Amino acid sequence: MKKSGLNPAEKLRTLESFAFPDPREEGFKRGISDQNCLSAENQKLLGKRIQIIDQFKLIDTVPEKVQVQFETAKNLYLYAWFVYRFYPVAERQALSTLEMGLREKLDPLIPTYDKTKKQANYRNRFGDLTLAPLLRYVHDEKLVVNEDFELWWHRVKMNAKARRNRMHTEKLLNEEVDSIVFDDDDFTIEGQDKDYDYFGPLTKSLPRSRNTHSHGTSSIMPPGTIIFEITQTILNKIYS
Repeated sequence: MKKSGLNPAEKLRTLESFAFPDPREEGFKRGISDQNCLSAENQKLLGKRIQIIDQFKLIDTVPEKVQVQFETAKNLYLYAWFVYRFYPVAERQALSTLEMGLREKLDPLIPTYDKTKKQANYRNRFGDLTLAPLLRYVHDEKLVVNEDFELWWHRVKMNAKARRNRMHTEKLLNEEVDSIVFDDDDFTIEGQDKDYDYFGPLTKSLPRSRNTHSHGTSSIMPPGTIIFEITQTILNKIYS
């Protein structure tokens, strides 16, 4: 028989519980749920958490009002330690920051709506700019490219290492040598290793994620900071 009522972790916190981490944080070894935020153990864990989220910063040329929204997203991520369901709210806020920052910068550059060129328009017929066409404009104009993303470079290096490993394996098989010793950091990046599009798919997946959060979802995503890195990379590039 289904239990009635919400799990306490989903309810409004009380005076007795508001200073304690969400019990789900304990599952990730990021919080001790039977100790409040002032305990030595949780202070240490919170300190690490602050260091992680504080590494994401917008450059000074990004408008202050956009920076404020980004800091709000970071604070939501930080306070999700207390309320786990703040994680998707933090991601939505980061995506809203991205849209706001892009619009502030690109609105004067993007031409008005042309009803004779529906497929080529970035604005809708009311002249509005939303996240999807803004990202498409950035991609089309090459204002941001794959090489701007650390995660793209990580994948490229992984491709280069995998190719090197295949070469060593072939050498072992073909030359019948017993072993090959090499430094894991000894590899060269070639053109084929860069044959991977990172930003293109983002121009489609980020708006979908934004819409999912905006229209309501009951899902809980595993916590991560990738959206902050993406937002930081794109905005810092177009405002640099």
